Amino acid sequence: MSSYPSTITLFATIRDFPVNHPDFERDAFTGEVTGLEPRRFDHQEPAPQPETGIVQAELGQDGKPNYNNGPTNRRLTTTGEEHFNQWFGRSPGPYKTIHNYPLEFVYEHGQYKFERNPFFPLDECQDTLGNLYDQMFNPDGSLTAIGAEVIDRNLQDKQANRAFLTHPDGTPLTREELIRIYTEWNREPNGELKAKVHNYGFTMEVTSTFTYQGNEFFHFKGDDDLWVFIDNLLVIDLGGLHRTAEKTLDLRLPYEQDTLVRNLRRDLGIEQADERLNLVLKKGMSYKLQIFYAERHTFDSSCCFYTSLLLEPPVEPPVSSPFPSSIQSREVRIDAVQDAVEPSYPLPGVCGKFQIRINQPAPAGGVRVRYELVQDSHLRTATYDRDYTLSPAQEVWIPAGQQTAEIVVTPKPDRVGEADEAVVVRIVADPQMGYVVAKSQDKVYIRDTFPISPAQRIVCVAPVRTVIRREEEILLVRRVRKVEEVDASPACPANSRQISGEQG
Repeated sequence: MSSYPSTITLFATIRDFPVNHPDFERDAFTGEVTGLEPRRFDHQEPAPQPETGIVQAELGQDGKPNYNNGPTNRRLTTTGEEHFNQWFGRSPGPYKTIHNYPLEFVYEHGQYKFERNPFFPLDECQDTLGNLYDQMFNPDGSLTAIGAEVIDRNLQDKQANRAFLTHPDGTPLTREELIRIYTEWNREPNGELKAKVHNYGFTMEVTSTFTYQGNEFFHFKGDDDLWVFIDNLLVIDLGGLHRTAEKTLDLRLPYEQDTLVRNLRRDLGIEQADERLNLVLKKGMSYKLQIFYAERHTFDSSCCFYTSLLLEPPVEPPVSSPFPSSIQSREVRIDAVQDAVEPSYPLPGVCGKFQIRINQPAPAGGVRVRYELVQDSHLRTATYDRDYTLSPAQEVWIPAGQQTAEIVVTPKPDRVGEADEAVVVRIVADPQMGYVVAKSQDKVYIRDTFPISPAQRIVCVAPVRTVIRREEEILLVRRVRKVEEVDASPACPANSRQISGEQG
């Protein structure tokens, strides 16, 4: 694995859909309204789950997913084959197609990862249908024709389906309350209205190849629809409108075998597959991997891939892309620049520091970099808020024109002699800021004030202002060396023990 490249960049095609497309932004979640789950005892709707069976188990001859018209498709969140054929460009429709979105997989800890949470790839692209708010509302705040269609359609959905978005007592939201969902209620942590910030409603497809080694895996975590095909066969089926869901495809060979055989229906859980369909991978042979993804509903979006497959980038990368160059080239790294020292009266503590750095000056508006704490089983890890605090918490902001920001680790006194404790911080990928992570994590140690045992503690001696002769000074030193324990003076808050001639 050491010979693997540090990054692999694939290029995806993204299609931007209007908010009033029949399969987008409608109250058709796969939750209680579908009959898949009972309503909770507190009358709150359950978290919607993935909907399997939307697509057929084999790709069409054009390399696109086929809509499943069979009984295994419950048609809970889709409106039929005609509209579905627009999702990935098989049929013309009201969408806009944008090519060459860069998906950069970073190699770390034995796997490649593309980690975007939140995932809004069209936010920084100019040639799109625009953000959700601008599609639904006029400059004066009144509903556009598209906006009125979306609101009224969701009211009908709620009446038919007992409503997904409800009050705690189960009553559906009113028309006015539905409007407030987009204009008042859903905001980013900094207060910005999500409908104005993000472009919702898009699909993504990407194709690559890999040479099968015999010990690989592929894992997805995110929302909404996700279908993965290998050798034109469906191997991961996470369709529907749902909260964050995840699935792992295990491609490890049995011991001393060179060919993997997985039955789609029995081994991979693809219910719509013919019982005779098998995924067959032979060690050393190359196969095509195709990913089809859709984000269909407000207000959150995430897309994370983790794999040990050595995916092959295109032989000839695209010369140009409508996406800002910053998405492709801005790199962020974290470095520990100073360890911390616990305070111990009367000595003050020393703060530790991490530095967050980007490889180019931040653009107008700055760059936000989020981070998280990591528990490392190989280290003695400090406990947040008991051993230390962090500032700023959870994220740093690099102002326009700047390239660095700091995370300060402030240690707390614990009055216990112990080994050094580590604070491990990891950068969280953020596609809204358009960067890739060059170095994801580092650690700062919190050290004791005295790195020696209690038996070797230095004696505190109150200052003596009296001038004495040399002979008296020698006599005084000899007497002190015979003392086994000296009570602390007002200038020495702790007793000093085990004073001897050898320890001085």
